Amino acid sequence: MYKKKLFRAQLCALFLAVLVPAFASAAAATTLSGLYQWTGVRIVDDADVLSSTDEQELDRLINDLDKETGAQLGIITMSTLADSFHSDLESFSRKQAEEWKLGQEGKDNGILILVVVDDHLARIEVGAGLEDKISLYQQKRIMDYKMTNNFRNGYYNTGLIEAVKSLTNVIKGLGLDDTSTRAAPAETEKKEGSTLGAIILMIVVGVLVIAIIIKAIINKKKGIKTDFQINKSPRLTTHKQGSGKFNGGGTSGSW
Repeated sequence: MYKKKLFRAQLCALFLAVLVPAFASAAAATTLSGLYQWTGVRIVDDADVLSSTDEQELDRLINDLDKETGAQLGIITMSTLADSFHSDLESFSRKQAEEWKLGQEGKDNGILILVVVDDHLARIEVGAGLEDKISLYQQKRIMDYKMTNNFRNGYYNTGLIEAVKSLTNVIKGLGLDDTSTRAAPAETEKKEGSTLGAIILMIVVGVLVIAIIIKAIINKKKGIKTDFQINKSPRLTTHKQGSGKFNGGGTSGSW
C-alpha cells in the first residue's frame, strides 16, 4: 500500500515537472490579466503575420521615431481577444498601453498599434500628450487608408509599416499623405519569361532546399548549429520601459 502511494506521488511529481514549465512557457508573454508583459522590445507578433525582415524594418522605424521625436511606439499582433480574457477592444488596448507605459514621463507621448487578426479588429492607442498632435481625423485616415485597407488583403506588413511612417510624419508636423498604398507580395510579382524558365527555377530552388535540409541533418548529428538554427528570430532593439500615460484616446477600425 505504501509503495503504491509512493509510486503515485512520484508519478504526480513527474507529471507536474513536465506540464508546469510547458504552461509557464506558453503564458510567459502574458500577465494574469491577459496583458502582454513588458520584455524590453516594442514589437510582439503573437499572431505570426510578420517576417523577420518585416520586424527588423518596423524596429528601425520605431527607433527613428524615438530618436527624432522622443515618441515611443509599440506594436502588438494577436489572434483573438478571447485569448486575453477581454471582449472589448478599446478597454484591452488602453490597459495594454498602460501595462507597457509607452511614452516619456511628463510628455505622455506613447502610441500602441494593436492588430487582432482573427477578429478583424485594429486600434491606434494614442498617449495623452499626443492627442492634440494627432487629430482624430488623421488617426482615422491612417487606420482606413494605411491599415485596414491592407489588412483585408492580408498585407499586415505593409499596413503596419505605412502606419508607422504616417504617424511619424504627423508627429514631426509634416502632414499626412492619406493615399492608399499597397505593396504586392513577392508571390504576385509580374510573371516574366516562359513557363520553361519558371520550371527550371523551381527545380533549382528545390535542389537547393533539399541540399540545405540534408546539410542541417548532417550538422545536427555532428552537434553543429547552422545559421538558421542559431538565429530563428531577428534581434530587436531592447528599450527601457517608459512612463507614459493614456486617457483612452485613439481610433479603432475593422475589415
